[in-house]
Amino acid sequence: MNSPLRSAAPAGLPDARGRFGAFGGRYVPETLVPALDRLQAGLDRYLHSPEFQAEFAYELKTWVGARRPFRMPRP
Repeated sequence: MNSPLRSAAPAGLPDARGRFGAFGGRYVPETLVPALDRLQAGLDRYLHSPEFQAEFAYELKTWVGARRPFRMPRP
């Protein structure tokens, strides 16, 4: 199912660098660009690694959706 926001953008935009056409850029302050570049580099490096995926699956299984993740259930 397509998101309404995703379907509103022209096909192929944003491009791989996050830009919208010849004059478009990322809509963030310039002071944040180095931090976002580091974040993107980390995502590109680790997101699809088996180690990260295993840890992520574990966290999803043990934390996501838990009603009371910080307390033991009462009998």
